[in-house]
Amino acid sequence: TNIIDMFVLTEEYDSNFRNWLATGTEFSDKPVPMTSTELGEFMSSITPYKSVSDTIIFHPIKYKIIFGEKANIKDQVTIRVTRSDGTKVSNAEVRSRVIASINEYFAVENWDFGETFYFTDMASWVHQQLAGIVSSVALVPIQSSVSISEIFQIKCEENELFISSATADNIEIITTEQVPLPRRI
Repeated sequence: TNIIDMFVLTEEYDSNFRNWLATGTEFSDKPVPMTSTELGEFMSSITPYKSVSDTIIFHPIKYKIIFGEKANIKDQVTIRVTRSDGTKVSNAEVRSRVIASINEYFAVENWDFGETFYFTDMASWVHQQLAGIVSSVALVPIQSSVSISEIFQIKCEENELFISSATADNIEIITTEQVPLPRRI
């Protein structure tokens, strides 16, 4: 007998979850994924294609929220962005573009279930998307007991996908004049 684990993310759950994040509604209104039994019924059209000796177990995909207020406190951050010299883009527009870039980075099609988040990959993505507007991106943990190295790499479970709940309020804009220079000894 073969046991086949099938991880399923439904469009409805994905849409409802993203809308819940975007609208800022309470945790009590957080969408829940279908149960394994409900997924089995929902996916019943594919079960006739399995071998007689196979068993398919359906697992609902859940989101692991990072960065914003809806994330676990250890995964909440301020995203510190340094504007490029000479950019004419307003701070509000920089915030908006950074959030849009991060949300695009965490699009479902860019991730596999259970994958690990690496900050350097996201920073590279943001730099590429906002070339000439942003010169650096850094994550600063909200919780003082969390070290920066702990948020550079975040793992999720095999039935999870990452999603950001960061908003413009989580973005801190600094200019190159505000960046501290290394001390000379």
